[in-house]
Amino acid sequence: MKKTIKKGDVVSIDGLSLKIESISGTSASGITADGDPVRYHLRTHNGVTAAGRTERHAEIALRRKIFESTPEDERIRDFVRRYPPDAFCTVEEWTDAFQKLTGACSIGIYRFIRERGYKKTDRYTTLDFLEAVDGVYSGDLITKVKNNYKKEEV
Repeated sequence: MKKTIKKGDVVSIDGLSLKIESISGTSASGITADGDPVRYHLRTHNGVTAAGRTERHAEIALRRKIFESTPEDERIRDFVRRYPPDAFCTVEEWTDAFQKLTGACSIGIYRFIRERGYKKTDRYTTLDFLEAVDGVYSGDLITKVKNNYKKEEV
């Protein structure tokens, strides 16, 4: 979405033509331009825009688009920069970080948390978190992240 979009404009997102009915910050909503009364929501970030039937679905679609367009080495660099080895975060914060790093689905992540008895408010360091998820999902990626921390120590 461009900042020049205004109420009443018709925009095309992923092959879907939407008539904009409201705009708020980086979000907008509207109905299909062909007259179908189904309401859609749009989310945008750094020039990437996604649509969904709810604001949450639009946010999920946006995250997926950003993930798919971000090279793995860049995701690793961002993770390492954002989370020093001794940083403490809650399981809920690690869930979000892991999803951004790996693209893992929420259902799999929440199942992992539940099966191991973690609580959303439990706190772990970055290295403890990486040890817990190593070999479970995206093992090669987690190994690469851990190796980046080792490079920083040298």
